[in-house]
Amino acid sequence: MHNFGLECLQMQKVTAVELEIMEEKASALGITGRRLEAALAEYRGPRQGGTRGKKPAELIAGISNNLHELLIQREAMGIPHANVEWVLRSYDIPQEILSRLGLRDDPDLLFRA
Repeated sequence: MHNFGLECLQMQKVTAVELEIMEEKASALGITGRRLEAALAEYRGPRQGGTRGKKPAELIAGISNNLHELLIQREAMGIPHANVEWVLRSYDIPQEILSRLGLRDDPDLLFRA
């Protein structure tokens, strides 16, 4: 039989340390996502008339690294299910970079033979 009273709530209590750890993980995830967004914006910048001084290969390598970091951070937080699919739906990753990473641009086709 399940407990649905105060005993159940007490079992789900989160300690102050656990809460601080969760906050730090969430903060790290946000930082990682913003780094990917910044790298994508920098990659698109020269194509829209701006110049950053970096070569396209450097920009692609930066996006690739940031993408890997975001995937790893999500997995470290315990969000491995549909990880790649979520990232591809949430961030506009150029096909050139997806191809370099061996990914298809259609998340529904990922990992299918």
